[in-house]
Amino acid sequence: GKDGKLVTRQGRHSATDLLCWPWRARAGIESGTTIFFRWLRKFSRSNPSADPAQAEAHYQFGREMIEQAEPARAVTCFRRAIELDPAHRDAHIDLASTMLGFGNAEAAEASARAALALDARSTAAWVNLGAALEGRGRFAEAADAYRAAIAVDPDCIPALANLAAVCLRQDALDEAERSIERVLRLSPGYAEAHLRRGNILLERRLAARAAESFREA
Repeated sequence: GKDGKLVTRQGRHSATDLLCWPWRARAGIESGTTIFFRWLRKFSRSNPSADPAQAEAHYQFGREMIEQAEPARAVTCFRRAIELDPAHRDAHIDLASTMLGFGNAEAAEASARAALALDARSTAAWVNLGAALEGRGRFAEAADAYRAAIAVDPDCIPALANLAAVCLRQDALDEAERSIERVLRLSPGYAEAHLRRGNILLERRLAARAAESFREA
């Protein structure tokens, strides 16, 4: 419940029971993560039917695994959440992000597209799709994905910054510069954006301005 105690109910465990499990309490005996992950598998086997509440529990534990720097376990949780609830948009989004971290652009693309099939206005899904397409060398398509994210949210910094990088690669310097300047208006202290602006300025043969941008990074 809200006081953090274990909740018990009649019949099948609920997602609230799972999320309130005091798995950290035995950390002195073995890793709390290990204990809870073992319990999560047992919970899943004993409750095999599709259930959005169970899906959310698996998803939330996947998020916890990301915080614990255990991405392989996070992937297992996100996939189980999707098995239980194929319409769980955020599980698809976070699975895509995690697969990008593993360098698996093909799997990341599939997950991002699944998220977009559920919500075509998800900027996170569009950004993940763009990053996956970049990873597969499909730069024009990646740029289109970032533009789609920006169409939904003109202030989406990841989409703007990534679009600038892709446009620079494609020698579309005007769009690259517009995108990175918008990033810097939104987040003046973003060091990577200063570096990207410097690279754009170098391509324009504006060495003095490029050097100034690099110093601001």
